[in-house]
Amino acid sequence: MEVASLLGYSKNPALVLEFYNRRRKQLLEVNPNKAHINLAKLESNFNVEIITQNVDDLHERAGSAKITHLHGELLKVRSTGDEKDILEWKKDLVLGNLCKKKH
Repeated sequence: MEVASLLGYSKNPALVLEFYNRRRKQLLEVNPNKAHINLAKLESNFNVEIITQNVDDLHERAGSAKITHLHGELLKVRSTGDEKDILEWKKDLVLGNLCKKKH
């Protein structure tokens, strides 16, 4: 709850940002495993849709095309001013980063 909730963010936004910045850095250092790759290969013969609780992009990197992320995506950020304003994000997110509507 300290790092994965709005309440945690409202109490200590720096802690939440540090937690997710570390996860993002870790994600950029790993690769899809055989399971990710084999699921992607199934798409050549079957209609496959991946539904995952994981926040990583390993299914995408393995080549899967139809993926639903139930808990969001670690490498994307969304504006608080416009929920359709979603950006790819691979660097640290820090207090003071503002979306287009907040500038």
